[in-house]
Amino acid sequence: MSSTRLPQDLVERSALLARWLPQRARTCHLLLGPAGSGKTNLALQWRARLVGLGFDVAWLPVAPHAEADQLLDALRAACITLAPELAERLQGLDRPPAHGAFAAALVQAVARHRREVLLVVDGYQHVGHHAVHALFQTLLDYAPANLHLLFVSRMLPPLALESLAAAEQLHRLDADDLRLGFAETWALAQREVPGMPPDQVRRLHAATGGWAMGVRMVLDRPATDAAPYFNQEVLPRLDAESLRVLVRLAPALSFHEALVRELSDGGVAQSLAALLRRERLFVVPVDTGAGDAGWWRIHPMFRALLLARFGQMPQELQQRTRRQLGQWFGARGMLREAVEQLVAAGDGALAADAVEQQARTLFLQGDLQRLARALAALPEASLRGRPALALWQAWSQLCYRRFAACRETIARIAQSAADASQRAHLCLLRFSLALQHDDLDAAQMLLPELLELPQGSDAVLHGGRRHLLAWYFSHLGLADEARERLQGPAHYLDDGRLLMDSCFGAGMAPVMHGMSLLHEGRYRAAESCLRGALAQAQAALGPHSEAASNAAGLLCEVLYEVGDHAGLHALLAGHAAAIERLALPDAQLSAALAASRLHASTGALGQAQAALDRLEEAARARHMPRIAAVLLHERLRLCLCLRGNAIDAARAHLQELDALAGHADAAHSLAAQRIAQWAQLAQARWHLHQLQDEAALAQLHALQASAQPDGWLGLQAGALAAMASRRSGQPHAALRGALQVLQQAQAMGLLWSLRDLGADCMQLVRQLQGGGDPLLDLYAERLLQGTDLPPTTEAARAPAMLSAREQQILQLLVHDLPNRRIAQALGVSTETVRWHLKNIFAKLAVLRRQDAIVAARSMGIQPAVLAS
Repeated sequence: MSSTRLPQDLVERSALLARWLPQRARTCHLLLGPAGSGKTNLALQWRARLVGLGFDVAWLPVAPHAEADQLLDALRAACITLAPELAERLQGLDRPPAHGAFAAALVQAVARHRREVLLVVDGYQHVGHHAVHALFQTLLDYAPANLHLLFVSRMLPPLALESLAAAEQLHRLDADDLRLGFAETWALAQREVPGMPPDQVRRLHAATGGWAMGVRMVLDRPATDAAPYFNQEVLPRLDAESLRVLVRLAPALSFHEALVRELSDGGVAQSLAALLRRERLFVVPVDTGAGDAGWWRIHPMFRALLLARFGQMPQELQQRTRRQLGQWFGARGMLREAVEQLVAAGDGALAADAVEQQARTLFLQGDLQRLARALAALPEASLRGRPALALWQAWSQLCYRRFAACRETIARIAQSAADASQRAHLCLLRFSLALQHDDLDAAQMLLPELLELPQGSDAVLHGGRRHLLAWYFSHLGLADEARERLQGPAHYLDDGRLLMDSCFGAGMAPVMHGMSLLHEGRYRAAESCLRGALAQAQAALGPHSEAASNAAGLLCEVLYEVGDHAGLHALLAGHAAAIERLALPDAQLSAALAASRLHASTGALGQAQAALDRLEEAARARHMPRIAAVLLHERLRLCLCLRGNAIDAARAHLQELDALAGHADAAHSLAAQRIAQWAQLAQARWHLHQLQDEAALAQLHALQASAQPDGWLGLQAGALAAMASRRSGQPHAALRGALQVLQQAQAMGLLWSLRDLGADCMQLVRQLQGGGDPLLDLYAERLLQGTDLPPTTEAARAPAMLSAREQQILQLLVHDLPNRRIAQALGVSTETVRWHLKNIFAKLAVLRRQDAIVAARSMGIQPAVLAS
């Protein structure tokens, strides 16, 4: 195994070489890593890159136990092949040459050489002679600008490199740099085992830690056992006591040097730490990101070997070791690690005590990941008879959207909940589940109990009640009541710090305030509030906190409407994943609609549809009919822009939305009225698209006569009614309605929803300009800015795609003339007309004459003037 070398064509390290290449002018390069990590393979690829850039390269492989004289002779032989002047300079030296004379001669010869020179020393860990170290030190100290040395080694060479580092002439690649990335593991796996599934490659990558030789071993058929490799290459470097300590550390995924001292005497700890820093030995340093040096991680395959040895230790020693590990981790707040070790030691009760002591603090700090992982590590038996611990389990399940598990936990707690605090938490949990499912009916049933909750000093009850009531009243259209519920002093933790994090912290209050403004349709006020909430949450809690994710999601809708599309694009790029993972359904809906409309505004209607997919899946899975209704309406709107086969899809969406409204009405749901309004708006859009203006007006008037729709929905209803009135020959009613819409939109601070309605709506806005209201004229001018530019949707681009003859035929087709009459009007044959119609249908993406007529009218193509 020790002689195994990776093939030169093992895997192309393009990304690593690209990062390395700008550093090529440095004097010294270190390539450090354990055996089999691909060092030589990478060095060969580096050599090829530099040769392509005009470098001359000398390669010196160092074999185990090589004598100093042999190395010097080999170095001279490698160098004299580079150029005649180097050969001439070095041939005159004594055999064997003194290291000083050799170094001086090589420095002088390279300095006179016209090209860059790279000297690669492969296997420097085998150099054991002071004279050879001294030679390379001299080369480094006196290296001319065109001499570069690359040391490939398993350990840090015993050379003085500090001055080179200070002068930025040292470049170092370590074991972590050498790890294969997933793409490289994928490439290697496909080469060795074509067609290996992605999930299997991911498991391979995780199991091997990106260690190149390990990947190759696993891919071998039959798989190569790594134990002989480690037994020969790694374990001989460890003395018996150091190996014993490393075996006892193996149960921990990572460990600190202080933990080494805990399990051994000071001398062993010090020598082992020094050995690991010098040689790594498949134990690599971990960057915790907190400036806490001294953490190490054992390579997964090496750890498997050590764990096997740990399993052979006496049972009492195994339990004592795990107990020591658990107590050490617990004392440092590493709860999951502590729980895992204590449970493995058979101390489940002690592990449960540790979680119960820290659960409230972790929850209020928003550190749900640590809490959830610690709870998951506890055996089910440890949770029985601990209702307080089960409550934190339910909260964790809720926050991670494990709703079915959360309901089961709530039911189990309800059977034994004794004190008022536990019952209050159960009420809050049930109301929170209603919020996550957009279920106003369930919330209404819990409302009396929620209003009577004893709050006291419990931060969860205090903040939770406040925010849940704000959500509930906002959805009932009682925005003032919602904002009033958010008033009152903020809650402080036991140590005097303001509770900011978690869904019930002060960071969520301005978010809920902004949501109530958005539900009212007050976009400008919502923009100011939500921008402030996002900035506050990001500064105090980070960009991926719950408050920041909800603020960002709601702000997406605002930014689309007010026209800050660059800001919206940046917001989605930075927060989309966190919004999907952490935000409430309202914020997810705002983000999905904004993303979809942003795509649609650039003509990417397919991407606009795809932007709704994930939330639609969640709405169906969680039975959220109101959100499903909004998404169905949005899909129908997009389908009507696509035409052709999409008309059938639009009809299907309309039927599904009608069924949804009927079901909600039959169930007497609080959301029934709003779902019915979305269904009526969708029906009106359908009738308008089919040129059934009277039917559209009937739907819109019925919608406006019901409980007055507010916000975006109400504005759309008014605008569509004005457009339908204009097309049906009611110009005065159209202008009256358009004026009301314009006044409402100006007060709301909304732009793009009116622009998206197209040319008919903008024509009404133009007619209203100069009406005597300076502020309204200013708003109308802004609304019309850019609307004369060529539209970017597929429908608007279609006229440019049609030839002059095709446009003539389409103008005649608008009269619904048969092919024979069109042929007579143009003086061509009916076969020619049919041929042109085939091309027109293809360009407009329609299948029927009626769809082509609808498309022509939507593009503004005027009917041809026919002789009587």
